[in-house]
Amino acid sequence: MTAAGRVRILDPRGRLFELARRGRRTTYPLAAIALAYIYLWASTMLGGLVGRFLGLTDPMAGYPSPWVSGLRLTGWLLLRFVPLAAFAAAWVWSHEQRPFRTMGLERPHALRRYVRGFLVGVAMFAAVVGVLALFGRVSAGYGDPTWHGLYALGPALFVYLGWTVQGPAEEILTRGWLLPVIGVRWGPWAGVVLSSAAFGAFHALNHGIRLLPLVNLFLSGVFFALYALWEGSLWGVCALHAAWNWSQANLFGFSVSGSGGGPGGALLDLSSWGSSWVTGGSFGPEGGVADTVVEMGGILVMVFLLWRRTRAARPDDHLSAVPPHDAGGTVLT
Repeated sequence: MTAAGRVRILDPRGRLFELARRGRRTTYPLAAIALAYIYLWASTMLGGLVGRFLGLTDPMAGYPSPWVSGLRLTGWLLLRFVPLAAFAAAWVWSHEQRPFRTMGLERPHALRRYVRGFLVGVAMFAAVVGVLALFGRVSAGYGDPTWHGLYALGPALFVYLGWTVQGPAEEILTRGWLLPVIGVRWGPWAGVVLSSAAFGAFHALNHGIRLLPLVNLFLSGVFFALYALWEGSLWGVCALHAAWNWSQANLFGFSVSGSGGGPGGALLDLSSWGSSWVTGGSFGPEGGVADTVVEMGGILVMVFLLWRRTRAARPDDHLSAVPPHDAGGTVLT
């Protein structure tokens, strides 16, 4: 196929890459990956120390009511993940010398993108539950009624405040920072693949981790990356991530990435049974083939949407060479 007939799926001049070039320098990709792990470790240690001082060492332990457990989980998520976002933002501001909003958090259309991302997140996890139901591997539970249904409505909604810090903090680090700084230097697909691999590896020490959960986490990272690039913003994928975790734990009542379920209660009381390769076992539905099916479907949809967009563009819009510093930035070597 001739150059004029080719269509890029990912545009190296996409909005997230353009924003990353606005700094005086962009961090070298390998250094960015190393820093991401340092920030994750530092935020875990800092949150753990403060949490131990405040008595929030085990938010998944049993507590007398969904409100008490929900408050403790929300506090724990805030302590663990606010520092993570702060570390990444401080590096971008001090070293790359660009504003926080250039991590995909510009104001225009923020609310619309957030609401759309929330709905997509809920719908995607509902699809995972649907696949489990098709396999005959999900059933209604019969736990304490004060922890489910209308009794749990208030605390289950309140816990979303914690998930809406945890999910976006991971997105700011991976899709708001790693993805574009790697993509600017090594190309968009390198940014997608390497940031997704790092995202999966962040969960490598979670309870119940196996090969399939790691594969699924990588696939979810790819989906999140493509969604963020399609939208040219981080607002939607921040909401999507938070809504996915909240739906998993507090809408349907499953374990989240091996962390267990329960704090804050759940609107529904569902449980899975059978082979762990389908259900995810102790890791939760994210670790089973039901999740694999949904993640692959989501990736295919995003590839199609991105392909359709670039096909509709003028040939010179997506085939022209992109200067590595088209916004006047310099690269740290």
